[in-house]
Amino acid sequence: MSMLDIPERTIRRHIKEGMLKGTKIGGTWRFSEEDLTNYINHANIRQSQQKLALSKIMEYMNGFNSKDNEVVFIKNIENLDYSKSMKISLIVKTLKNPLYFNMSKTGKISTITFKGNEEDALVFLREIKEITL
Repeated sequence: MSMLDIPERTIRRHIKEGMLKGTKIGGTWRFSEEDLTNYINHANIRQSQQKLALSKIMEYMNGFNSKDNEVVFIKNIENLDYSKSMKISLIVKTLKNPLYFNMSKTGKISTITFKGNEEDALVFLREIKEITL
């Protein structure tokens, strides 16, 4: 769940509270696509992710936690289906040094927030464009 920037302890608490459903196999938790979709779309998770994203963006804009050659962008995409959302999420794992990534959906609009180096940002934007054409 590092992709969502949620600590393991929080994930374990959410499993215990029933917010995140899954199956434990051999001591390892497994989550179906439906389990993860329901979890990500849970109002509390969406709200906390949005607050975290806003906080990180504000820190960057105010000169905190920023480094040379660092880029932050926010991209809104209308009518992004689940398959394309997953492809976009997987791209982040191929980048060299992504510092932050978040994707949230409100109504028909998916909002992508990214923070990383300029090279990764350009690659990511090109890939998003190809997926959403």
